Amino acid sequence: MTSTDAIREAKNRWARRRRRLAGYGQWQPFVPADPARAHVAAIQATGMGIATISKHTGVSIASLDHLMYGSGPYPPAVSVRPETAAALLAYRPRLDDYPDLGKVDATGTMRRLQALAVAGWPARHLRDRAGVAVTTLEIVRRGDRKTVTARLARTVRAMTEELAGASPEGHGVRPCMAARTSRQAVAAGWKPLIAWDDDTIDDPATRPFTGDDELSRDQLAAYRRIEIEHLNSCAVPVHEIADRVGLAVGSVEGILRQLRNGQANSRAPKADPAPAIPAASGA
Repeated sequence: MTSTDAIREAKNRWARRRRRLAGYGQWQPFVPADPARAHVAAIQATGMGIATISKHTGVSIASLDHLMYGSGPYPPAVSVRPETAAALLAYRPRLDDYPDLGKVDATGTMRRLQALAVAGWPARHLRDRAGVAVTTLEIVRRGDRKTVTARLARTVRAMTEELAGASPEGHGVRPCMAARTSRQAVAAGWKPLIAWDDDTIDDPATRPFTGDDELSRDQLAAYRRIEIEHLNSCAVPVHEIADRVGLAVGSVEGILRQLRNGQANSRAPKADPAPAIPAASGA
């Protein structure tokens, strides 16, 4: 088959498909462009360019340019193909999609910095790792900044992964300063890292795990035991451990006794019951 024959056959297939869809009342060659244009504009406002949006959606740069700005003497598109609109509207940029100077929501960065404070990490000891001024970290941590650069968000994410479970005292933070930072963070209502899910910590609509249901209480109790065991292994005094995990000194001492005696936690997460195995039917 020659190229001319192939083009003719493709056109015929398209015509047959169009007639069939029209007969069923399903022919919709175009949809309004405004929803897709507004969505792309919102993404652009965060600092992401047309070329990056094209890369992640599969919509060509030329199509995006025509949608947003028009082409030559022609104004911006009034309508677009349904598949083009669907591809653009389905795109929700991830943190790693943004250029370093792109602006992203600060919620996840704020929560991670607050969680580090609960764990006893003062802002001044995070300055070198974050590569920004202490005042910047404190402003973001308080929630006084709505957006941050993607570079800072990624840096704080990596820093949190590095320091999660690490002892501040083992990294040069004085015990009294770690304890004071943790007390102030807890008093401010900030949540530990275990209260957030890794997949949704950046979502402003997500709420922290609480003790409102049995599963959440069990999870928090199990994670507290892990934290207490770790801090105790770093020779952190019991009263400071209690401040860090938000428990009474007597409760921490009881958990440490259980750990030394190898006793299981009565509040450990319960395993799912084994599924019932149906009886084999007779032959």
